Parts: sequence; C-alpha cells; structure tokens
Amino acid sequence: DAAFCFNGSLAAELAAHSTVPMFSAGDATEETHPGPSLVITRNLTKKVGLQTFVPSHLLAGLLPSALLDDYAFWQNEADHSLIGYLTDGDPAREPTRIRVWLRKEGKGDMTG
Repeated sequence: DAAFCFNGSLAAELAAHSTVPMFSAGDATEETHPGPSLVITRNLTKKVGLQTFVPSHLLAGLLPSALLDDYAFWQNEADHSLIGYLTDGDPAREPTRIRVWLRKEGKGDMTG
C-alpha cells in the first residue's frame, strides 16, 4: 500500500490532479529551500574511527522498521558501513549491534 511507503513520517494523501488514484507526499512543483541542519559525528576509539549519526527516517524503506525502532545507526567513515546500536535500554535484554554493509553498483544517479 502506497500509504505506508514513507514509514508513517509523512501523511500520504490522494492526489487530486489525476484521474487515476495515486498517493503523493508533498508538491514537486513547489520550490524548496535548504533549512538548518545538524551533522553529529563521534570518534569513540582509534579502531572504530570517525562515525556519523544517520537518523532513522533517512533509512526508512532501506532497512526494516523493526530494526529502525530498536537501533540507532552510525555510518563508519572508513568503509561506509552502518553499525546499529541497540537503544532499548532494557537491562534484561542482551545488548547487540548490527552491521550493514552498503555496496555500490553501477553509476550514480546524476539526474538530480
């Protein structure tokens, strides 16, 4: 169902500009301007190296929502892999980490 393609972060609405029912999120004809943002980095140890925090909404559709609900993901600068650290906080639950390797294939999409 297209209503769930944004993992609940954006409200999907029925597009009124088409005779065929479809869902849309926002108006592609409206110009948007950059807004304030924040990049969070850390350097835990020399072995781990520099990591950048990746908010879960940026991973929606790429990783299962069950993982995004329970883990905070950081991207490693050295190999661009992601490490998910359990954020549950339940002392009875064994702490775990998940590693996701990203693989580049083909040429990048340079169409904008």
